[in-house]
Amino acid sequence: MVSSKTALVDYSLLTITQFALKDGRYQVDGITDLPPGTRLIIALKTNPETTFNLQKSIEVQNGSFTAFFRIPSGNPTGNQEFLIEVVCNPQKQSSGVSSRIDRYGKNLVGEEMVILGKVHILKYTELFDLI
Repeated sequence: MVSSKTALVDYSLLTITQFALKDGRYQVDGITDLPPGTRLIIALKTNPETTFNLQKSIEVQNGSFTAFFRIPSGNPTGNQEFLIEVVCNPQKQSSGVSSRIDRYGKNLVGEEMVILGKVHILKYTELFDLI
């Protein structure tokens, strides 16, 4: 008998490939092995952290993601170090994605995996210099 249940696969790749200032906006690009439609939260903060903190929710498409941030007036546009954080929380996913990564993220593994209570999340953080 063939099971109709989706075969679960381990997911571990979540990384930023580029951070740039383009056309008056910050742009964060990255790659992942997470399924299409996976919701990611991208946070952009100045380092050391100050009151500058932008967040955006985006979805994975074809193994990659891109987030654009408008620059609030009076905030840094250059010669600044930024802390960028990308988070995949399995409890914030659609039922289709949740069925693939598990609602507690049991199929999220690797160096970027962090356990919060019973939930496994993928969390990638990197510092970037924007000159």
